[in-house]
Amino acid sequence: SMVCTSPPRTMSAGSVPSMRLPFNSIDPAVTRPSSVRMRLEIDFRVELTQDDGTVTVRCALDTIGRSSVGTREEVRKLDGTLSAEARSVVVPRDPVSGRSRPLSDAERRALEAEQVG
Repeated sequence: SMVCTSPPRTMSAGSVPSMRLPFNSIDPAVTRPSSVRMRLEIDFRVELTQDDGTVTVRCALDTIGRSSVGTREEVRKLDGTLSAEARSVVVPRDPVSGRSRPLSDAERRALEAEQVG
């Protein structure tokens, strides 16, 4: 799993942290993202405020499918209190057609290495 820290901020669907996946980039020749978050589920447990200071965010691979990747995220206060849990499904897509595509062998190997590590 990956761990990062950041100051707290108002959390919304658009600000949930996510893992850097091997296909998360934008082709400069095409203005479409190379992946899209198809599902996002967030359970807010305890409110975060500016007084909480720094929080710890853990991101981990959950599942690797033929053409999708599932991730899990946790946001915790420094005292360990769970503030939010999230799950998401990210789908790689063809930058020209915009349609989903299967994971390449190289992407699958990179994801599997991260899942083991």
